[in-house]
Amino acid sequence: MRNKIITDIKKVPKEKLFTKSATYEVINKNSKTKSYINGVQAEGYLGAKNSDRAKLLNGETDSFVCGCNFVRFVKVKM
Repeated sequence: MRNKIITDIKKVPKEKLFTKSATYEVINKNSKTKSYINGVQAEGYLGAKNSDRAKLLNGETDSFVCGCNFVRFVKVKM
């Protein structure tokens, strides 16, 4: 199957979670705006938050908070 899309973070291979093929939704809590970023950018939002990174990689959560932004995993294209 070509261009398979996985939306369940538990089924995503760990090496694909923070790549350009992953899509994350960013919601700004102050301005109530929504935008989309790739996995490389999402990892940048994580910064030094190693506990949040580990939870994402293990499939324990699909979102995290960074300042006034709520970042949520949406999908990955395989």
